[in-house]
Amino acid sequence: MLHKLLPLFCIGALAFGSVGCKSKPQPLKPGELSKAEKDKLRLAAINAYGHIVKDFKDSPHFAEAEARLKVLQPAKKQ
Repeated sequence: MLHKLLPLFCIGALAFGSVGCKSKPQPLKPGELSKAEKDKLRLAAINAYGHIVKDFKDSPHFAEAEARLKVLQPAKKQ
């Protein structure tokens, strides 16, 4: 009896085991950033440029910081 059930069990395990498998995400290339890392760096840049625009209006880099801040910030919905 056991010798008849064992092959059926193996076939069932193979059939249902492959259904639940997820494909692995493609590994990043050397030097490539993940989306989370890009978002973190973008927020850090927004904070830094915002600090320059807010606190250093007399700086020679004010205009460039303001322009970059406008590009980095998401468009505000109306």
